[in-house]
Amino acid sequence: MKNPLQDKLSKSYFIENKKSKIFQININKAKEFYGRLIDSPFYNKERGLWNEEFSQRSGANYFYSTDQLLGVIALASIGENNKAKEFYCNIIDSPFYDRKEGLWGQFQGYKKLLLYPTRYSTDQLLGVIALASIGENNKAKEFYERIVSSSLYDKEVKFFNHSMDENQKIIQIAKDTADQLFGVIALTICKNNK
Repeated sequence: MKNPLQDKLSKSYFIENKKSKIFQININKAKEFYGRLIDSPFYNKERGLWNEEFSQRSGANYFYSTDQLLGVIALASIGENNKAKEFYCNIIDSPFYDRKEGLWGQFQGYKKLLLYPTRYSTDQLLGVIALASIGENNKAKEFYERIVSSSLYDKEVKFFNHSMDENQKIIQIAKDTADQLFGVIALTICKNNK
């Protein structure tokens, strides 16, 4: 099965330029690195979730949607499409995702899984990229349109706001650079998959 994310990346200049060894992708090394991550404290095998961070001082950790969605994208990028789809299905059926709103929540506590009411642009845009990475192009486009029609998108200045609450009230109108760049990637993925 063709990996949609690898296909998109392979069309990029830095991969097509085979003369430059600096930017060559080595899937085997990436798979090896991913395997080390899975076997490390970054991944909570008991929960099947990515920990926020690895700290020698704290045994407890927290789980964030950002890390879980990046986990989907990472699996897809190394050609593990079935595992990426399975992981995506697991997290979308968890408290990370609010099915009523159709948006990603941000945080789950370590001991008790809960949905934090703040909705961050970063997570929504990573959701678009994750969907596209597992070949769900139509769902990715629909999700992108849902984000742009929400309060997360400032229709006047045409940039993504930082965050909103579950009632679509803007919490922080600051606009992060990362959100705008994720927006470029998400929009490119949606436009290239017509």
